[in-house]
Amino acid sequence: ARLIEILLPLQPQLFLPGAALANFVRSGALVGRQSLVNGTILRHFGRRENLSDIRAKLEAQGRILAIAALPIGIALFKWSQALV
Repeated sequence: ARLIEILLPLQPQLFLPGAALANFVRSGALVGRQSLVNGTILRHFGRRENLSDIRAKLEAQGRILAIAALPIGIALFKWSQALV
């Protein structure tokens, strides 16, 4: 979903379908991630039942990626507009 959002500025005429596709992919990924993370795979990675620590680290990584994706998307948009 992030990759789609990052690439959208390269094709501005496809913004609406691209944004819809990115939201669809993100929703599917979140549903899959929630079921996997909260299920057996999370327990497999957790030692001494520290599931909350693992969950917190996954959330922190997601936030960092979201923060990093925003300036990259803005820079790509500005770069694509300079090409036009």
